[in-house]
Amino acid sequence: MKKIIWIQKTGLVEIVLCGIRSLFSESTVNYDERNISLAARYFLMWMKKFGLCKNFYSISFSGDKKDPIGCTLYYKIYKEMIVLVENFNSEYVASEPLWFKKMVAAFLHNYNTTPLYFITMVEEEIVFEKDTEHVVCISCFPVNILIKKFYIPAGFRIQTICNLKEIIKHILNPFYILFMLLLHQMRGVNFKTNIEKIKPSIWVEYDHKTTLSFWRDYVKAEEFDLVYYLDRSDIRITEETIEKCKSHKFKWVDLKKIYLARLNVNDFKEIVSQLFIYNKKHPLWLHFLKFHFVVLSKIYSNIFRHFEVKILMQHQEVSWVQQAQADAIKSVGGIMVGSHWSAGYPFDMPFFPRPEHVYFVWGKFMYEYLERNGHTIRFVLPCGLWMLQKEKKRKENLFPGDINFIIAIFDATATPWLYQTPDALSKFYLMILNLIEKNPGWGGIIKPKLREIEGLHFLPFGEQIVSKIKTLIKKKKLVYLSFLDSPGDVSDCADLAVGFCLQTAAIIGGIYAVKIVMWDTAGWLKHPFYRDAEQKFVFPSLDEVEQAIIKVSKGDKFVGDFSAWRKAFNYYDDFDAPKRVGKFIQDFMETVIETDDANHSLEYAVKRYTEENRIGDDFFESCDWWE
Repeated sequence: MKKIIWIQKTGLVEIVLCGIRSLFSESTVNYDERNISLAARYFLMWMKKFGLCKNFYSISFSGDKKDPIGCTLYYKIYKEMIVLVENFNSEYVASEPLWFKKMVAAFLHNYNTTPLYFITMVEEEIVFEKDTEHVVCISCFPVNILIKKFYIPAGFRIQTICNLKEIIKHILNPFYILFMLLLHQMRGVNFKTNIEKIKPSIWVEYDHKTTLSFWRDYVKAEEFDLVYYLDRSDIRITEETIEKCKSHKFKWVDLKKIYLARLNVNDFKEIVSQLFIYNKKHPLWLHFLKFHFVVLSKIYSNIFRHFEVKILMQHQEVSWVQQAQADAIKSVGGIMVGSHWSAGYPFDMPFFPRPEHVYFVWGKFMYEYLERNGHTIRFVLPCGLWMLQKEKKRKENLFPGDINFIIAIFDATATPWLYQTPDALSKFYLMILNLIEKNPGWGGIIKPKLREIEGLHFLPFGEQIVSKIKTLIKKKKLVYLSFLDSPGDVSDCADLAVGFCLQTAAIIGGIYAVKIVMWDTAGWLKHPFYRDAEQKFVFPSLDEVEQAIIKVSKGDKFVGDFSAWRKAFNYYDDFDAPKRVGKFIQDFMETVIETDDANHSLEYAVKRYTEENRIGDDFFESCDWWE
């Protein structure tokens, strides 16, 4: 029987195994050209020179595939992910609390998304024939056994290839952290910080945009400290970083090496005892996940206790680790406060832990989204849009007087594996740049994802796109902003915001009362926007987007109008969110310092916030936006 083998991740092991198999059977090997190691690529080239491995063929998968009615295949992928997680929960952790199930779901999601995506893309390529067997080889981590069970009746066979590196990493990670902790504890090494005298504090995770501290101008930190903690691998303690912290009146602490914490003998006893508490109903990998959780929770507890942290704000929303942080801050008499920074959620993703005590949402849309996906947040409160412009830009300072129609251009991350592909982004840019070129009175402001214009060279026709952008900049018809700028920085200067994909940046333009047009390149046809028969701002084809832009330029009053949805994404329809959240933080901190009772302080601050901001029952009533 003829056999066709599809390989998700190709390394030297996969080439050797499939090569040996081909000696004893008629088989063809298809591998993902973007997911092959450098060593395997060179080895394969070398083998082919000697007439071996000629049956290996590279396949280029694209994430923008759609079903027959035009919906993105990501709906299918995530529907299957939900079933996998639910099956696991019911079989292994049915009696566990919701927070634990959510943490495990985040872990399963991170390990299963790529294999599920690969299988879905292979399904699109397979042509079923008599006397032909299809074998899909996915990278093996113990949680992938769920996928093998799920696809038994699919008409092809799932085979796992052991990913020993990931398995060892998963098991040894907590032991490595403990070893490093003991080593540095004996050496007496401490965290790098500019905190000289410890007092009650608010810790905010530092990123390049420092958006999570949007409330900072409305908090009077007299009896407590404001602190940025740095734990991202792409953030370094530089003069620029320190200067930014200083300008925000924040102190800082480098938390990338959490093993610099201090644990006492009782902490170590509790950690070691957890290692020997084994639930026979749980798979072994889950036992080590629980052990890792306990290690991190203990370490964070000691860090937060030492630095007297009362409020923690973090942005690791897809990671299970945030649950350990939430557990730790609660154990030392503090709370975790969060707020979303994306409003473009196009589909259900019940895989994020959401462990915050208080979660501020811009409006009812995000509240409904959270309720549909399930969460353990104690209080969900509306605050309005907090992604505000940093510095008001004036239209007349950006363009000469003969420019009378300005387009804010919002691109997005694009990779071949995503539903937003480089090919689609290339077409998007060329369409808009050509329109600006052809129309004398038109101008554009690009709010990019990339740092430099030259980064666009990776796109198909990238050289042409970069050339057009530079030419239009010279003609003063185009402005290229920094990737750090907020979408609000351009909204007031534009007549129309155009978004590549269904995205937050363009929606923010609509909140600023600018007309918006979004190209739904993926096919999120089940999104609530499509259930609104009156909407004329989301379009599934690029031709429709182009026609919509032209209509707006000619004064069409209906195309691009976002007013019917603006309040759903900005509950108060104003821009006072920083002031509201700042007042909440001030109330909590003053009360918790006075009473040393986090639960009482939280309830007091929430009650006061609800009354002062007049949050009515209407906010918590369900809508029928989703199916």
